[in-house]
Amino acid sequence: MATPSEAGFISHVLVPEFTKLNGVFSQGGLEAVSTEQFTTTVATLIDVFDRLGMTFAIASKDVKEKRDHLLQPKVLEESPFVAQLVSNDIEKDVVCQAGQGSRMLHGLKRLLHFVYALMGNLNTSPNTKLYDAAKAAYEQTLAMYHARVVRYAIKGGLMTLPYRETFYKTLHETEETAQVAIDQFMAQSKDILAALDVLFVPYDHICRKDGSKAPLQ
Repeated sequence: MATPSEAGFISHVLVPEFTKLNGVFSQGGLEAVSTEQFTTTVATLIDVFDRLGMTFAIASKDVKEKRDHLLQPKVLEESPFVAQLVSNDIEKDVVCQAGQGSRMLHGLKRLLHFVYALMGNLNTSPNTKLYDAAKAAYEQTLAMYHARVVRYAIKGGLMTLPYRETFYKTLHETEETAQVAIDQFMAQSKDILAALDVLFVPYDHICRKDGSKAPLQ
């Protein structure tokens, strides 16, 4: 029997954590999801980014910085629920501005969206390379927020990604266990992601560092 350190990360960490989060969300929407629970749940993705190698080290660092900001006692006191992170900043006319809770939330949302897209791409076929899955996920979810120089740097860095099999092995998953776990993870995260997308529709342009939507060539 696998020890906790050997248990599949997607199966035994991501799926249970996002199942709990989705359970709260399904009962009351973003108004019921606590800022603390959402932040700590999305922070589990750090392990995924770490296993993608140096190319996504900045994404791992980004999650940690946003986690630390949103878990500050002052932030949790002022905005105990996810919806309040945005509504409070709207009232102060600072939504998605630098250093604000809503911008941190938006950042976590798009990083979660990347992992969601990456996992979905991997599950389209066991023959899909990690490079192709990550490239498509990046173009779909993150490229539009990055300056051109960053996009081209990441394009080059994607060539250093591990093999699909190595990626799964570092997560203590097999092809078979990963396929099942990914389906479960996506099922438990899709609704809250969709709600966050709707929440940010009026403000997404403010959160963009670069308005260009040009895909990687």
